[in-house]
Amino acid sequence: FFFFFFFQAEDGIRDRSPSRGLGDVYKRQLQDTSVISHIFRGVLKSKITCADCRKESSITESFMDLSLEVNRNSSMTELFEEFFKVDHLNNKNKYFCEACETFNDATKQFFIDS
Repeated sequence: FFFFFFFQAEDGIRDRSPSRGLGDVYKRQLQDTSVISHIFRGVLKSKITCADCRKESSITESFMDLSLEVNRNSSMTELFEEFFKVDHLNNKNKYFCEACETFNDATKQFFIDS
């Protein structure tokens, strides 16, 4: 019910101009000025660093929520620490570095971007 209410409220506040494809949807997400979007939307940055050449690759995307893996007896601080911890890409999960032109070990980490 709670999510339904917010989605309905956001739909009622948004500009109802017709969309003309995926590009318009992306532009609209960036320009969305609804009250709900203003309060809950953030920008998540994913950064991957090659272990060999140290080249960084990053992707930024808009989000309205974060998917946290909830464990029994975990505090909110622990949940966020787990979400934002450095992840090591190695073994069968190596990263293809465009600068090195090969699969290498790497690190990946999420950040909240401002």
